[in-house]
Amino acid sequence: MKPTRVPILVGLAIVVAAATWALVGRIYDSLPTLSLYAPIALGVLALAEVAFAISVRRRIRHPTPGYRIDPIFVSRLVVLAKASAYTGAILAGVYAGFLGYTLTAPGRGQLSADARTSAIAAGLNAALVVAALFLENGCRVPRPPDEPGGRPPKPA
Repeated sequence: MKPTRVPILVGLAIVVAAATWALVGRIYDSLPTLSLYAPIALGVLALAEVAFAISVRRRIRHPTPGYRIDPIFVSRLVVLAKASAYTGAILAGVYAGFLGYTLTAPGRGQLSADARTSAIAAGLNAALVVAALFLENGCRVPRPPDEPGGRPPKPA
């Protein structure tokens, strides 16, 4: 599996933001007020991914004798990281497009609340993408010292 490429995530978020901005401009009056519960849940997921990344990275880089991290668990974390990166990029684009519309639309009472919610949600989804990339990077096994680009052995 290849590492997630950041330019693809950025491009995906930009395309989705543009499409959302165009769509929301046509149907904004029929949409309900944005809820902050779903983005907060994704923010909690981002914190969990950072915690997993720190733990797994430490266990891979500095193994404890007699304790081995399960490779299947690490591969599941990589899949979670990849899925979270793409989901976060798409949702960040959706909320950024919504934010773009609410900031440029003529003033209405609900617009300021939706702009605030969509700004928070876009930020939390961007944090999810960063956390997912950090988790994916933390799950990489370093190359052995005898391979090109490998780490030199630690001095005794």
